[in-house]
Amino acid sequence: MKRLLLGFFLIQGCFFSLSAQKITVSESIGLRDDLAYDILGEWSGQLLLLRDQSVALQVQGFNRQMEKVWEKTLELDKRRPQVLEVVNEKRGFSIAYTFREDLELRLKIHRYDPAAVLLDSATVALVGEELFPISLHSLISEDRSKLLVYKVERYKEIHAFSVDLDSLKLLWQYTFAPEDLDYERDFQQMIVDNQGNMFCILDKDNRKTGPVNHRFEVFFYGSSTALQLKRFEVPMGDKFTYDIRFAYDHLNEQLVGGGLYSIENLARAEGSMFLLLPISGTEEGILQFRELEDAFALSFMGKNFNVKNRGITETSIREIVLRKDGGFLMIGERERIYQRNLSGSRVDMLGGRFVVDYYLDDLFIISCNPDGTVHWEEVFHKKQYSQDDDAMYSSYLLVKTPSNLRLLFNDEIRHENTVSEYVISPTGQFDRNSVMSTDYQNLRLSFRDAVQVSANEVIVPSERRSKLKLVRITY
Repeated sequence: MKRLLLGFFLIQGCFFSLSAQKITVSESIGLRDDLAYDILGEWSGQLLLLRDQSVALQVQGFNRQMEKVWEKTLELDKRRPQVLEVVNEKRGFSIAYTFREDLELRLKIHRYDPAAVLLDSATVALVGEELFPISLHSLISEDRSKLLVYKVERYKEIHAFSVDLDSLKLLWQYTFAPEDLDYERDFQQMIVDNQGNMFCILDKDNRKTGPVNHRFEVFFYGSSTALQLKRFEVPMGDKFTYDIRFAYDHLNEQLVGGGLYSIENLARAEGSMFLLLPISGTEEGILQFRELEDAFALSFMGKNFNVKNRGITETSIREIVLRKDGGFLMIGERERIYQRNLSGSRVDMLGGRFVVDYYLDDLFIISCNPDGTVHWEEVFHKKQYSQDDDAMYSSYLLVKTPSNLRLLFNDEIRHENTVSEYVISPTGQFDRNSVMSTDYQNLRLSFRDAVQVSANEVIVPSERRSKLKLVRITY
């Protein structure tokens, strides 16, 4: 679970309906002494919030009216525990953390029921003799049953650990060093599947200097490979990666990648690409390229569309949504970040004065068929500007339901604001609706950190002046 780090119309226990939505807001929660918090999820009508208060972890329970009804302090090891991952599961939640014993850094997991009662605990791996703080990375499988933890040494060697969260057992640990690896330059993405297998994806030679040999290298390891490292290579021809995201399709047993490519100018995306890689090794993969149409680029770029240099710029692929038939939806967002000097602004360590401007604007969705052809593509307009806030109130929340997708976002980044949504059908038809207003409600909603707790409910955190409120939106 993503840890939230700290850097409508309602009062507690009441609700107001607008356009078939019901909005319920909790009372204010002081965050002045907190390092981070996690919205754990909801069990039997109770929403749980985990607060990391440096000296203690505290779980608070809220009822359907968003009233706090109980709280409990959790005990971890005394030897400098550092929370690495918090995972909500069907029967409760787990906390993965590291602690030191002598010189050894150990990985331990506590599993709790929805009442925050400790059910099981186990030290699952020895990370190594680490004299100084190290950067550990972690990710969770789609069904939230497996945890992958990895570290990188000397930018060349990858140490990975796969853990079963149901049994609290170490499935495997493995160290490998891909040939000529420069981690900061080559690393693209790490994925863990529902069996605890690892996919390490490298984007090699994605540059125009020297001989053109751009390719993806995929390293596959785990029980499905009999603990033998398998390597796949995907040549890109004369195309270069502008941006790409990968996901593992469990239903069709394949690695899927969707992104944007460049040819002449690496700062500009000229087309979209689709990659389908069966992991069995007995079937051929599919790699398709498609040039962006001018009408699509013009709609997405607006007045910044350049007729002489067609394509799109300053765009990131945010996520991949899998289709049952083996296709997928690729979601992209335009993001611009500018740092500028300004008299009277804050001072950095070198004495310079600067502010950071964040522009997170239009979204696009491209729906791809299993053969790599485009089913539909559409641009969804929004304009978001903020300053010196790490864009925490910008971007969007994707809500998945059996019949449609919803994109929830703030119309503007300010104290008094309107929240809007796009409701998108499987064929690309959509409506834009107003969801709620935050006028006079002391709310600043962070949709990028929101959690979908059911098919028709989301919980959105609101942070303002070191105060947290939890906002429930029910459709």
